Order: sequence, then structure tokens, then C-alpha cells
Amino acid sequence: MVLLLGVVAAAPAVSAQPSQVGQWQAPVTWPLVAIHTMLLPTGKVLVFDGPPADGGASARVWDPATGTLTAVPNTFTNLFGAGHAALADGRLLFAGGHAAPGVGLTDANIFDPMLQHWTLAAPMAFARWYPTVTTLPDGRMLVTSGAATCETCLVPTPEIYDPLTNTWTQLPAANLSLPLYPAMFVLPDGRVLAAGSVAQPTATRTLTVGT
Repeated sequence: MVLLLGVVAAAPAVSAQPSQVGQWQAPVTWPLVAIHTMLLPTGKVLVFDGPPADGGASARVWDPATGTLTAVPNTFTNLFGAGHAALADGRLLFAGGHAAPGVGLTDANIFDPMLQHWTLAAPMAFARWYPTVTTLPDGRMLVTSGAATCETCLVPTPEIYDPLTNTWTQLPAANLSLPLYPAMFVLPDGRVLAAGSVAQPTATRTLTVGT
């Protein structure tokens, strides 16, 4: 029998310095559940609640430097269940919203983080609840999926918002029923990858927006 002996090196000591390992602050109490949370280019964070509260009415901007919450209510739309993404200029586009569980809205809202102000954009052709908004390389915004009148009544037709003209274009050649909140990512060649969804597994596909 051969006995093999080895030496186990001690693991290096882990630095306890916050600059090396970070640190957690104590929990803070907010007056809402931040169901929707978006980092702004100002370093602040836009948050709003969901049912039974009106998502738009509950919107607040949190300043992590001061810990303060500033009310920025949206009086146009219940934004719970909207999709959202940043425009090229740092403003945020919100597509759809909540009319009832599984029932969407055609509303499109824009939030200006500098002015902390809401405006209505042109409405979409289809009501959507739980859609996904994806910023395209040319600055336009792709909206996919979303429920129209019930949770399984999915909108198959994508729409594209052009912020320069405040207009929407439908993509009927790309009709496909994707589950709610599909995970859409822009690839280096400009195609959009559908990698999954919040609701259920789905086949991975790519969308060529130009065709």
C-alpha cells in the first residue's frame, strides 16, 4: 500500500475592509412595495407600487445619497404591469399598464428624470399588460408581448416607438405569441434575442427588426 501525503495550503485571509468586500446598511422602511424599480441617469431610483395601489399614483424617486423619497405621481395611467426601458436621451418609456388583472392599456408614458415629470406619448395600437420594452441600437423602442384582455390573451404583433416622431409602427410580419415579460436582448449584429420569459419556458428565437 502506498500512502500519499500532501500539504493543504491555508486559504488567504479575506479582507474585512468595506472598500474590498462592500457593506450592507440597515434596512429602511418605505411606504410602498417597489414592484417596479428603475435606475435613473441621475443616480436616483424611480419606484412605484402595484395593486391594490395605483402604480402610477404611487411613483416616487429615491435619492440614495440622502435617503429621501420624493413623490412624482403619474396622473395619466395605472402603470402596474407596464414594460419600461430607457430612451437614448435618458428618459424612460413605459408601455401599457393595468386596467384589471390580465387586462392591458394602450397608454405610453415618458418620465423625464431631470425634470421628474411625466408626459403622455402617442398610444400603442394594442393594449398590453406585462409587455417588454427593448431599446434598439437606432434609439427606437421595441415592444413585445403583453396581455390584451386576459392573462392568456397575448398580443402577437410587436410595435416600435420612434421618439423623434412620437409614432408607433406595427411589425405584422413578426407575429408571435410570446409569454408575458419576454426577456429580449439586442445582439451585436442588431438582431433581438428572445431568451425566455417571466411566465414560462419558451423557445429561443431571434428577431430581425428590419425585415
